[in-house]
Amino acid sequence: LNVAVKSAPEPEDLVRLIGGLEGHFVLVDTTSVNPYVAQEMARLRRIVDAAPMEGLLVMSAGREPLESRDMAAEFRKLAPTRLLVTGLDMSRRLGGILSALEASGAAFAEISATPDIVDGLRSVNPVMLARLLLEISNLREPDANKDPARLRQARQATGWN
Repeated sequence: LNVAVKSAPEPEDLVRLIGGLEGHFVLVDTTSVNPYVAQEMARLRRIVDAAPMEGLLVMSAGREPLESRDMAAEFRKLAPTRLLVTGLDMSRRLGGILSALEASGAAFAEISATPDIVDGLRSVNPVMLARLLLEISNLREPDANKDPARLRQARQATGWN
């Protein structure tokens, strides 16, 4: 990817690192956080408050709807602006993501419907979302002889061909 990577073990270190990078694109990636563990959420709050940045919530598409809703509601306390959905190529049901969107108060950011990082992410628009919902709702149990069909259908629904 040809990017410079720096580590900031503590939020204070992040402030120092970002301080000299005005005018540059900076991506702050944190470790996974369990929204039900107060210490982990408190540390994430310190990171979010350390510098002005857009909060992006990343969730897998395959979660159960009620669990997704509860988790997203906890993350809503950190005011994420957008939701990035991963694992769409491995999910047949989108209820969890739709629940998370509503509970988080965030808008769709991008989606990943492929295991290949080089294919990148795709922005979501209303037409793509409608196609994706229709394609996934029409899927049947996979046929042992047609395993690649699931990935192909997800790619077609999201614009990856």
